[in-house]
Amino acid sequence: KMTQLPADANLPKVITSLNSTSTKLASMEDFLKKEASRLDGDIKKQAESIDKLNKDTIAMTQKNTFDTLMAIIRGHILKTKLELSNKNVGVVKNELDLVNDLLTKASAIATPEQKKAIGEIQAALQKAKTEADTNLAAASSRVDLLWYDVVKIQK
Repeated sequence: KMTQLPADANLPKVITSLNSTSTKLASMEDFLKKEASRLDGDIKKQAESIDKLNKDTIAMTQKNTFDTLMAIIRGHILKTKLELSNKNVGVVKNELDLVNDLLTKASAIATPEQKKAIGEIQAALQKAKTEADTNLAAASSRVDLLWYDVVKIQK
């Protein structure tokens, strides 16, 4: 604060006091700069931790989504197997189309190895679909193989 000095002020004492205050302010300024630098470092570390946790969460969510899709696919394959035993060819084809669509969705979040295996399963799925018209036993065998291939993808 600016104040007026009285006429009888001791000028050397005032100068000494100002110099002392200036030194204290300089050291306080240095301290604040160091603290700001330390806080910046801490914030960067926290940002890195948050990014890592975010990536881990996304990976875990994708894995869980993939596993859920595979479970749904296995359920539809079981329904297909049941419909094959009942000789409901139309329902079998619809279920196989649904499984194919679900496999396409699963492929979007799959690893490269899983994508390759899904492609092979989809090819076998199309064969099972065509065999459903002509040879129900062969189609049933293919559906059995599909089940094991789908289970194998998750491991």
